[in-house]
Amino acid sequence: MLIGNDCVELDGRKCLDLRGKLSLEDFAWVCKNSQRLITNDSSPLHLAACGGGKVAYLSTVRHPDLLMHWRSPHACVQAQFGYNMRCFVEGEPWRLFDNCPNNLGEQRIDRFPIDVKIEDYLSDPEEVIEWIA
Repeated sequence: MLIGNDCVELDGRKCLDLRGKLSLEDFAWVCKNSQRLITNDSSPLHLAACGGGKVAYLSTVRHPDLLMHWRSPHACVQAQFGYNMRCFVEGEPWRLFDNCPNNLGEQRIDRFPIDVKIEDYLSDPEEVIEWIA
């Protein structure tokens, strides 16, 4: 299932494509109740933290570890940092901030320099699939 907005070119013909079709309440419900979620945005990550599914996060923020949650898999077990979450970005794409400042003063990458691709920083898709499965 694809959720969120449809500003990214993804082929949604082989799945349920709900991009741009859910209300905010529906979007929150889907994120919370998903057993598996792969996202590059912190909003679904926070909503999914309310549930118990696994979350694979493809982050380009300067401190992705600050977005993870302290959660407990069970009420009687001590909370663990990001027990059901994992960031799948290798290297440090956020170091590119110096090369591509934005006018919002935020600590995120809006656009990469022409010769750089986010794919250069992402884990192998097979590793993501293996962990999330």
